[in-house]
Amino acid sequence: MQQADETSEAALAAGERTTSHTTRLGGKDVSAQVQSWQVERSYATDLPAAMRAFSGSSAAQCQIGLSGTGDRSAPELYSPWAARATSDIARPGQSVVHESGVSTSTLPAFRGTVRSRSAASGTDSVQVTALDGAERLRGPAGLPKPYAGFLWSRPVSSATWCVSELLRQGGLYACPPARYPDFAEGKPLTLVYASLHGGFSTPYGQPEIVPDPSSYTFRRDGAPHEMAFVPKSKGVTASWFPRSRITVPGNRIFTEAWVNNAVGYGDRVVLQLELNRTGATVGYLKLEVDFAEGWVRITSSDSSGGWFFQWNWSAVRSLRGVWHIGAYYDTTSSGTTVYPTVQPRLTAPDGTQLSVEPLRSASRRPCRSPPNSASSRSSPTCRPSASRSPAGCPPRRPRPSSPRPACGPRASNSTT
Repeated sequence: MQQADETSEAALAAGERTTSHTTRLGGKDVSAQVQSWQVERSYATDLPAAMRAFSGSSAAQCQIGLSGTGDRSAPELYSPWAARATSDIARPGQSVVHESGVSTSTLPAFRGTVRSRSAASGTDSVQVTALDGAERLRGPAGLPKPYAGFLWSRPVSSATWCVSELLRQGGLYACPPARYPDFAEGKPLTLVYASLHGGFSTPYGQPEIVPDPSSYTFRRDGAPHEMAFVPKSKGVTASWFPRSRITVPGNRIFTEAWVNNAVGYGDRVVLQLELNRTGATVGYLKLEVDFAEGWVRITSSDSSGGWFFQWNWSAVRSLRGVWHIGAYYDTTSSGTTVYPTVQPRLTAPDGTQLSVEPLRSASRRPCRSPPNSASSRSSPTCRPSASRSPAGCPPRRPRPSSPRPACGPRASNSTT
């Protein structure tokens, strides 16, 4: 049931009615080319009639007949063999939005995606069949098996996360999806993706250490998206294994997170990559954001010390709300050790972009400061964090006795 406006009520009360509709394929209005349309909703069950019971809603189906326009026929424009410049709006998977009503007022009737299209030669008609979003939930359900939680006797995920994950698999997202979920030659790959929508489980990656349930909660109030992980104290940490091994030197890595600095305890957020080195020691690439003091720091270090860059931005200290924080690390090198090239990238609650030119951690001269401004004033410093030794990240070798991936970073997220 939908609420009608005054125009619709007046048209329904009139003795003579005129129907109207609006149809968009792939965002393009094709209402003038619609020859016929039909929206059908039906329930189906595999139970005998005596035991049949209906509950919930079924997937709706919309059938639209399209004609051509100008001097071009519909098959020439929208058939499977037509040019992509015109037929792409009717390809399978494309969006369909249909509204219907009376007089000049319309109400939403269908929203879904194209399932199929057909055209007969010698005619001026193409039949498009679309199904609504419920159809995407008919696939097999699969949830990742958690690695963590059993050893610590701590919960890994809730029912909310399970439902959110199943909806994500159907293309319905409660938060931004993974940027590069699929393996493709020459393309980036998402190593760890944690929605934190009611749990620590991940479709890409594996939880390693989960915090004690008394130290955090999941809340909707103030969440950057639908739900957020909110610490109850300082120093709460969670970590994940990547789903694929990478080599250092040789790869470029980007870490990111959405943070609301107006919710929860503490003022510092840390995103850290732990690099397993030769099975005995570790190296670290770390992004720290301190919202109380207004600085951003990127560190490259190992057990003997390292270097860090620090930028002081007034906006980091003054603006409260949802931040998008991230750091880019370039570890490409022709040798066995590397001084990573680093770059912070932040988006403030008001949309302000905070970023600098990439900097290599081998530099020992003072960093150049960008021009001062009211929203992005920065005073970067370059200094050793423990000693004058460089932050090397040599190749890592497998360590059979350790369950930790031998050639992969371990991502962790903590608040202090």
